[in-house]
Amino acid sequence: MTYPRHTLLDITYEGRLRLLSEKTGAGMDKHILGQMLVPEEYPMTDASFWPGDGVRPPVPGIVRRETAPMEEGELSVGFVSWSCGVGGRLRLPARIVQSEVAAAHSPAEVLDAARREPERFTRTPALRALWRLDEALRLPGVKLGVWGSAGMELYTGYRFTHPGSDLDVLLEVEDGHPGRDTLAQCMYIVEEIEQEFAMRIDPELSLRNGYGVSLKELVNAGSVTVLGKGLRDVVLLQKEAIL
Repeated sequence: MTYPRHTLLDITYEGRLRLLSEKTGAGMDKHILGQMLVPEEYPMTDASFWPGDGVRPPVPGIVRRETAPMEEGELSVGFVSWSCGVGGRLRLPARIVQSEVAAAHSPAEVLDAARREPERFTRTPALRALWRLDEALRLPGVKLGVWGSAGMELYTGYRFTHPGSDLDVLLEVEDGHPGRDTLAQCMYIVEEIEQEFAMRIDPELSLRNGYGVSLKELVNAGSVTVLGKGLRDVVLLQKEAIL
């Protein structure tokens, strides 16, 4: 089975133990990785979890583009730490197999689950902007999802966002809705909320052919093509064909 980019994958306990052994065997810090992958066994050394008395989950794998030939049944994922060191966040590329996937959550499902706890959207500007965007983008045929640091924070409870975080969102437009008009309205709403919160919002449009494109680049009149990011490659797509 394949999953779209940005999907969060819960990894089985056995799969997480395998990854921990594999990566620490390659020289990575065992305690840092242990907190991310096997929090059941590795105590937390900071106060970066919300709420403080909750049960800490492992960090999910994020489905990413395949950068090398894959064996049958393999999936390319990335793991990212919530804390930022001198060199930024710890980013860990890895391969898992289908049998190590316990559950999968799309960006839209992550946002839908988080809506039940509005207080989760108050901590940083990125989260507050997401709440406003979610309210404003209740347009017919438009589905909103969240990924990046805001999505990771809402899903895990770890404090992935900070005061300067950007906001990454994913838009899907259902069949039967005028592409140009709907996307222009979405872009107008995004720009209004960017100005309101003085921050950058990166909306990606999910296409039915499996590629994702920047909504900002798509509606920009400066070119006839836009970069399409897929699970296996990156290609140039004709804007007119998309619209």
